[in-house]
Formats: sequence, structure tokens, C-alpha cells
Amino acid sequence: MIVDLGTMGIEPILNGYLIISEGEAAIVETGPSSVIDEYIKRASKHVDPSRISYALVSHIHVDHSGGAWKLADKLPNVKIVVYEKGARHLIDPSKLIDASAKTLGGIYAVWGEVRPVSADRVMAVNDGSAIKIGNYELELVAAPGHASHSSAWYLKNEKVLFPGDSMGMLFNYSIWPAAPPPFNMAMFEQSVKRLSQLNPERICFPHFGCTDSGIFDSVVSAYREINEIVKVHCKASDDQILHDILSIDKFRNMPKSDYFRDFLEMNLRGLPDYHA
Repeated sequence: MIVDLGTMGIEPILNGYLIISEGEAAIVETGPSSVIDEYIKRASKHVDPSRISYALVSHIHVDHSGGAWKLADKLPNVKIVVYEKGARHLIDPSKLIDASAKTLGGIYAVWGEVRPVSADRVMAVNDGSAIKIGNYELELVAAPGHASHSSAWYLKNEKVLFPGDSMGMLFNYSIWPAAPPPFNMAMFEQSVKRLSQLNPERICFPHFGCTDSGIFDSVVSAYREINEIVKVHCKASDDQILHDILSIDKFRNMPKSDYFRDFLEMNLRGLPDYHA
């Protein structure tokens, strides 16, 4: 069983997912520390939290793994499972904290404190490794581009893909880039192709919600389309670039807040022609 726990955070930060099979459970992404109490409360409506054995993290950016330490403190049976390329930054997050604080500005405060996770609570896995949850098997699939340490989790039994940020973000069934620096467009396109070849029937985004596999047709084209707008206006201010993109019909109903404007703009900065 897969439970979509909905969007968490007073400012929308993360969609939580709970996987339950044969009395065992896992959550997908810990999210930042600011949503951990909410995450556990929602999950507890469906399963005894002591039955949650794993938190499957797609990559170590703060909005996906920043709460790993707090989840581990509150749920002593949980192992934090992460792609091997990012594992060391959970155990010693000093570089992650420094880079995040500089890059995120006010967003960092919304996402909350980051602390180290004890090494014995972190399970580093490589590309193709599988984790068993009851009768379910979830495979980690390396998916660099968004970051070098990006990965996705694929639930083979149900043909459900949890792509992390490797396919962008989903708003009103439209793709918005997840391309903070040092985003790599070529690697991103290769990763999307690889993920599509898994032939999933459902894709569940951490930002925000699930859709069917038809979304693959628009992922790369959405990044290219937005990059073309960025290219035309590359000498404009950040505010003007964002304004022009949000004027496109499919993006007119995006959430409105200072937090969200900063979040959306931050995820454009790594596109190839952003201030080229």
C-alpha cells in the first residue's frame, strides 16, 4: 500500500509518502526538520510509527534530508537509506549547512535546523541496490543532473517511481525545473531517459503529488522551454525573469508568497542560460 500523506509545512515544502507491506513501513524523503513532527503524526494514522523501518532519501538537499537527524531521534528503529554519493553529508553535514545557508537565504530558516545523523543509522547504497519492505522491493536508481548525488526510488511491485528532484517539480500538472546550481542539463536529460525506460505507471513527486507516466513527454521539453525564456531575458533581473515565466498560462496559478517566489527562482539559477 502507498499512502500519499499530502503536502507538509505551513509553507508547502514536501509531499510525504508512506509505503506499507506486511506490517513493515517506510517513508520516502524525510523532508527538512521543520516538518518531521507533522510527518510522523500523519504517518501514525496509517501505521504504528515503530513499524517504520526505513526513510528512503533521494538526495541530501535540506528539503529532502535535512530532517533525517530528527526522524532518527524520534523513531529509533529507522534507518536512513541514501545514495552512497551523498551519505557522508548526512553524517557530517557541516559543508551542507554552510552551502545551504549561503544559497537559500530566508528559505533555510523555514526548512529548519540540520544536525548530524549517527553513522550507524545511515545506510549508504549504490546504484541498483534494493531495499525490502515486507513483500515490496524498492530499487535505488542513480539519476544525476539535479545534483551529482541525485537518485530515484522505484517500487517495482506497483510500478511507482519516486523521482526525487531528478524530473523537476509538479505544479498543477505542469513541470517546473528543479535546477539550482550546479545543475547539469546533459546529465539531467540522460537521467530522465533512463527513468522513463523503467516504464513506471505512476510518478510521485516530492514537490508536489502524483501523476501518470504521460508526464515523461513534457519533462525535458519544459526545461528547454523555460531555458529559452531565460536565454532571451538573460540580462534581466531575477524578478523580471521569474515574472515573465509566471506570465505563461500554465504557470499563472502558482502559489503566491515571498517564500515561493524565492523557491521558484532559486530552482532556475542552474539552467544553462541563466544570466549567461
